[in-house]
Amino acid sequence: MKGEGKTFGVSQKFTLNSVDVVCHDVAHYEHRSQLFVACVSKNSTPSNPGAVYVATWDYSQQKVTNIEITNQTDGFRILNRIGLFISEKTAAGSKSPTPYLILYDTGNTNAMQKKGDDYIRVYRNVSIGTLRFYQLMKVDDHQYDIMHNLFPYQETIIISGRVSGPTS
Repeated sequence: MKGEGKTFGVSQKFTLNSVDVVCHDVAHYEHRSQLFVACVSKNSTPSNPGAVYVATWDYSQQKVTNIEITNQTDGFRILNRIGLFISEKTAAGSKSPTPYLILYDTGNTNAMQKKGDDYIRVYRNVSIGTLRFYQLMKVDDHQYDIMHNLFPYQETIIISGRVSGPTS
């Protein structure tokens, strides 16, 4: 993007060899000059759910340095669009927070019924650059019929979504 003699942003292209994916979101980890790019199998179906791919792009080296592949055979499949962010959590007895990458399915804003997008995938090893899938977590706040977006805030996560019951 250019305007008034200034350039904002840089275009960079990369490919994931031999996989047919669509990439939806990017999270920036400023402490290591890294971007995490989240992609999902293009032709995912309930019987063949495919995988989620999170590529680590090191922008100082201008290359992908790691790809973490997580099969979607655990009951959570991206149905809409991937959302991605980094959140920190301080463990009991620790003095410094640990960064985690959170991957979720953004809810369909037109949906009128629950679609099963109430899980998140948590990845660790963000700070050392070798991202690894850590665990699948269920968002168990039963006030929401549909989870739309998640936002990190002071070691917690804010949820936006469609609440249960009448909307008027």
